[in-house]
Amino acid sequence: MTESDARLRALEDRLDNLEAQQQVRDVFARFCFALDSGDADAAASLFASDAVTTVDQGRLVFRGQDGIRQMVRGSEHQSILPGSSHTIGPVVVEVDGDQALVIGYSRADYSEDHRTSPIRSAVDLWKLVRRDGDWLISERQSQFLGTSVGQRLLRQGLQPRS
Repeated sequence: MTESDARLRALEDRLDNLEAQQQVRDVFARFCFALDSGDADAAASLFASDAVTTVDQGRLVFRGQDGIRQMVRGSEHQSILPGSSHTIGPVVVEVDGDQALVIGYSRADYSEDHRTSPIRSAVDLWKLVRRDGDWLISERQSQFLGTSVGQRLLRQGLQPRS
């Protein structure tokens, strides 16, 4: 391989990584839109069939796409519609081939009569896998901010890139 070929390959690898990072971020935007519109099927389609979501060290656990559908259709989530606004970010996205590790903030707010109130502020660890060209959430751990577990997750996001 020539030096020029090596440089071109390195550039292609960097571009592939940046595209993968953007695709992962798009998954999060779609997840927020699905939650806020109450579309359980759209939310579930962003998760792998064997995904596990753990909230607050096991207070809530949702398994697979059916678990996500149940979460969105559940009374707790339905009670904040149509006034919910979910956001994810900022996030650190590390892509390694067909896997991604993401650490960052998530927030849910409720708006009514032009007034917005926070519902939840958390730090999340996400694992995603690329299957047939699509990024799917395979694991999510969500912890309230201000907890020792949440602080550990934040520190993981500070680790230097390899």
